[in-house]
Amino acid sequence: MAHKFCFLVLGESGKTIKQLHCSRATLVGAAVAAALALTVAVYGLFNYFSLQHRLAENHKLEAQLAQQNQEVLQYQKQIQSFASQINEIKQRIVQLNKFETKIRVIANIDQPGHHDRRRRAGQLKEAASKQQDSFTSLLNQLEDRKNLLAHTPTIRPADGWVASTFGYRQSPFTGRREFHKGMDIANRQGTPVMATADGVVAYADDKGSLGIAMIIDHGHGVTTRYGHLEKISCKPGERVHRGEVIAAMGNTGRSTGPHLHYEVRLNGVPVNPAKYILN
Repeated sequence: MAHKFCFLVLGESGKTIKQLHCSRATLVGAAVAAALALTVAVYGLFNYFSLQHRLAENHKLEAQLAQQNQEVLQYQKQIQSFASQINEIKQRIVQLNKFETKIRVIANIDQPGHHDRRRRAGQLKEAASKQQDSFTSLLNQLEDRKNLLAHTPTIRPADGWVASTFGYRQSPFTGRREFHKGMDIANRQGTPVMATADGVVAYADDKGSLGIAMIIDHGHGVTTRYGHLEKISCKPGERVHRGEVIAAMGNTGRSTGPHLHYEVRLNGVPVNPAKYILN
């Protein structure tokens, strides 16, 4: 015989107002449902705070990239300034040598001996060596910055007009408000699609709602995604360079017409691609 539980609802006078009857199975089901609801809520909160942390890290990386770009520009200006100063010094040395010769001729003073010339040559050689070491160090730093910039997306992936931007929008399929993780660029089918930075093809195949898609790993936690393609020109593992044609725009997957879905991700989190387009 199944056990049942009875719950009494009492009024202020202590008189029974209502009786509630339920079985043990009902109580167990309610407890399980409550536990599942609590688990889902805790999991949702954990994902939310984890996403907020990753977003904060991405903002920090964006600020660092912007600062490094400024440093590269400053280094370039310094090199140009150093080169100009060296040319001025060379010209002054030539002029001073000519002036010294004139003075010695006018004053009837002998030209400096072989020992003096060797001493001056040694001093100039030492100064030139120090300057060369300084330039070598500076060029190494610039090469590192150049490598980072080459692997940072900076151009439009295709010609066309922006049909949808990054952020919340009304879904063209459901009519509901949804978060759009990238930028949609519309144009004729077959329009060339270019890599926006140097990198390695990490994925090139069908990808569900994105249709035929490609993912490029640029290093430093940066990846780019290209969706709804008609065809792909590169294979996984292949190195590509900024401006290189990698695919053709199509209408594959979940699409309302020929266009390119383009994403930029930092450490797996989508960020606004418009911030990385300089052309």
